[in-house]
Amino acid sequence: MSYFRPSVDEMTDYKPSDRPKPGTSIIKLNSNENPYPPSPQAVEVLRNFDSELLRRYLNYFAKEFCQAVSEVLRATAGLDPCG
Repeated sequence: MSYFRPSVDEMTDYKPSDRPKPGTSIIKLNSNENPYPPSPQAVEVLRNFDSELLRRYLNYFAKEFCQAVSEVLRATAGLDPCG
């Protein structure tokens, strides 16, 4: 007995292609892999990121974002992009 639709049961699993041997000059891009390390700036942001932010919903009305947009666009109170 299966819990899935027949079309899901009939799917074949993903089999990644072979990796280039170490020391070759081949850069394999078809697996959506990056042969280069992340930038030091990205690593620093991740190192200092507050993971607590990942478990909460964003502010529904995005007031901080709306305020920033208003300032950049020099919108008046009647033209507030977030109403």
